[in-house]
Amino acid sequence: MVIRCRVTIFFMRKAVGIFTLLLFCFTLSRSGKSDTAASLIARGYHYADSLYNLDNPNDNTDAAARLAFANVISIYSDSSRIPDTILFNSYWKKGVLAEMIGKFDSAKVFYNQALHVSGKIPAFTDSLNFRPLLYLGALYYRENEFDSTRKVLERAEALADKYSLTQEVERLYNTLGALFFEGGNFLQSKNYLEKALQVIDKKSSEQTVEKINFKLNIATALSKLERYDEALDSYLALLKTGSFKDTICFNIGNIYMELGQYDNALKYFYYSSNINHSAGLLNEIADAHLMLRNFDSASYYLNLSEQKINSETGGSDKKFTGIYHLYKGDYFLQTQDPMSAVKEYQNSIVALENDFSDTSIYSNPTNFWGTFSTYMLFKAIVRKAVCFERIYRNTKDIKYKKAALDAYISAIELASYLEKSMDTDEARIFLKKNYNAAYHKAVDLAIELYAKTGEESMLWKAHSIVEQNKSSVLVANLQELSVKNRAGVPDSLLETERNLKYQIARLQVKADQLPDSISTKDLATEKRNAEIELSTLQKKIKQFLNPEDLQNYEQRSLTTHFDQTKLTDNQAILDFYFTDSNLHIFAITRENIMLYSLPVKELNWSEIQILQTSLYEMEDGRQKMYETVTSRLFRQIIAPVFETIKEKKEWIVLPDGAFYYLPLEILTDGSTGKMLIEDYAISYNFTSEFINKSKPVDGGGEQKLLAMAPFSRKGLGNIEDTNSLEHLPATAIEVSNLKGRIMMDSLATKNYFIWSANKYRILHLATHAVMNTEKPSQSFIAFYPTDASHPESYKLYLNELYGLNLDSTNLMLLSACETGIGKFVQGEGVMSLSRGVLYAGCPSVITTLWRADDKATAFIMQEFHKNLEQGEDLPNALRLAKLEFIHKYPSTAKNPSLWAHLILMGKTDPLYTSNFKMWLSIGLGILIATAIAALIIMKKGTKSKVRA
Repeated sequence: MVIRCRVTIFFMRKAVGIFTLLLFCFTLSRSGKSDTAASLIARGYHYADSLYNLDNPNDNTDAAARLAFANVISIYSDSSRIPDTILFNSYWKKGVLAEMIGKFDSAKVFYNQALHVSGKIPAFTDSLNFRPLLYLGALYYRENEFDSTRKVLERAEALADKYSLTQEVERLYNTLGALFFEGGNFLQSKNYLEKALQVIDKKSSEQTVEKINFKLNIATALSKLERYDEALDSYLALLKTGSFKDTICFNIGNIYMELGQYDNALKYFYYSSNINHSAGLLNEIADAHLMLRNFDSASYYLNLSEQKINSETGGSDKKFTGIYHLYKGDYFLQTQDPMSAVKEYQNSIVALENDFSDTSIYSNPTNFWGTFSTYMLFKAIVRKAVCFERIYRNTKDIKYKKAALDAYISAIELASYLEKSMDTDEARIFLKKNYNAAYHKAVDLAIELYAKTGEESMLWKAHSIVEQNKSSVLVANLQELSVKNRAGVPDSLLETERNLKYQIARLQVKADQLPDSISTKDLATEKRNAEIELSTLQKKIKQFLNPEDLQNYEQRSLTTHFDQTKLTDNQAILDFYFTDSNLHIFAITRENIMLYSLPVKELNWSEIQILQTSLYEMEDGRQKMYETVTSRLFRQIIAPVFETIKEKKEWIVLPDGAFYYLPLEILTDGSTGKMLIEDYAISYNFTSEFINKSKPVDGGGEQKLLAMAPFSRKGLGNIEDTNSLEHLPATAIEVSNLKGRIMMDSLATKNYFIWSANKYRILHLATHAVMNTEKPSQSFIAFYPTDASHPESYKLYLNELYGLNLDSTNLMLLSACETGIGKFVQGEGVMSLSRGVLYAGCPSVITTLWRADDKATAFIMQEFHKNLEQGEDLPNALRLAKLEFIHKYPSTAKNPSLWAHLILMGKTDPLYTSNFKMWLSIGLGILIATAIAALIIMKKGTKSKVRA
């Protein structure tokens, strides 16, 4: 698929020339120099610049201008004059002239010389660096030097923002859009391309070639975002303009390839009159024939592409070469020649990865800085892995299975690198959806190798791959937050970042509430501009990070495994991970790791679904079914690893898939008839990355707490956009006796919560919450409706929650309905309100899995706080509270819908020192103080006797 970056260069030559002469005169008047060299420079530059600024230049006048600028530069060199703006302008204008005749290497040298000179000129106005940076970045992009492109264009963008520049900023945004596209960040690519279009729309309402070019690029980004209908509509409209017909037909063909409509794809590929001139088009025609299993035709077009690549003077575009080898590999793979295929895939990898040249099929890239065509590179690496799997099945030689795993790991490292380069969570999650299959394959392969070799390192490698995939977007955000706090980033920048994130969240919420309309487009434009502003700001923030912190943030290594010393002697991890065919269960303690793999087909999904449904409200007649299913699930997913973890009384569960919605404490050991809650304190987490060594609690003083119960006296009637928010009388009982600041009814407002939340160690919200699994951004926590006609005044939406800063808060209790459920995103987890709390920096949250009884929740929450104050850690405090409820109401033991809805997600440390420990510490302190005092008195007495 083609995205057009190169745009005709427009220059304001006369204006620049006049400005330069004024600056030069100013320089001369200050220096007082009027020597021969200065006179020659002035005359020479005036002549060169007059040629440069001709209204109708030709080859001869441009050649004369190049020579004249070269003479000016030579005089500076011979006379050892101090650089000034004339020398600066001579260099970059000579670069422009060199670029116009195709001498791109020379142009790069001249642009760099101009930038070097500008740094030596006293009182230089750095806004003048914008154009040399812009043109230099475009040249780096042209030659696929993407890392250099990024660095140079970031400097140009900073200048454009600093000085509110308007000339040629559309070219800057278009090139940045193309750069993000090549890097796989299609959402940010679209943002910049739309920004470019917005700039030229303001200049002219006419349908110019430049404007058509930008619209074409936007459609290309939309197609990569899998918004195929929008992209097709745009392409078909642009086709009517008659401009860029070849490119448009080519891109329409690519969309039909993605949709699996290969005949339609070929039709549009053939419409392009460029068929005999583009290796890229020949490659795609060959691929379409491969998909149709027309192997003779595929071979024919691959041969044409090879001839075209080999015939091009100066070598073909490496991207086209890489794609040719990729499709040649596909041809061999589909025609049952995997060994030839794997060699072609290796050639593809070498062509597509700038800094990788090893043609050995067992070698894989590990460093992806400056990589272009990342999507194709990922495809090539994964297909090489598939080839090795095919060869292993044919030969049974284990080296090929190991080679397949190594290739998958390389693909995973590329995916991880790309994910870190994304500017928004939306882009990161979109990327994960496309790359998850590689993680699944790698995990299955590592486990198969463990089964064959018995090497524990393979088991740990499988687990490391699992954990690199799990909740990586959430992990990246919290790592970033931690690094920023350590690096001493100015508070003003961090506050601006939070405000921008909050603004983007609010705009998304508003957009989701509106139908397709002009208003929605306006909101989309505002959101896009805010996202670009956020991206620019985050680049500034990164400048404050030291290289070590930046490196730690950029990479999650697969070479190290989970540190078991982070667990106490009483803790165990149960880590669940679904691949396409298996449920893998890792049981990890301080001493051991073991694995049990269960074929997915052996799980009775209908029973699990019925169990989940029944927990919402235990109906008569379902009791027997509940007991049967919980016992069967225990046998399937707990019993196989039970021997490893049964002596550990605190379990940390890392769920996946359906197990995000099911509290494991209700599972029953059929041999004893006991539920797990009776013997084990169970907490949950998104990933082992969040499991850290427990830290002792400082002091025994009272923790600061904020509790809010906005509906304790009355509810909220039906509003058009929401269900009725009922009166919750038990919430008054739930929070009224807590030690801290209690805000009920009209005091429990959204604004107060946002303003004060990060000032408290514990936040307790006893309220309503609504989870929207179709549109997660519409999920919210309800506060007192100060203005019921404006939902944003009392609803804290999920995206707004993401934008809060809760890094000073230790625990939030979301005592509301369904705060722990949401849309499941493979590899990332459930997009729930509780995830939003963790994302905002709060390490622990008590959340709910279904709508529960108001009074039962209030009772358990009160007991939980009592246990917490007595020094219990979080999971045991919650477990004991539930057991107390069951003890007081014995009939509820077999009705977990009343008490099992509350779960702990996150860190497990106690928040209070136990009374016994506190008094013991005080007692020891008194004894030590008394001993020290006695010692001092004795010493004083001794000294007095000596003096006497």
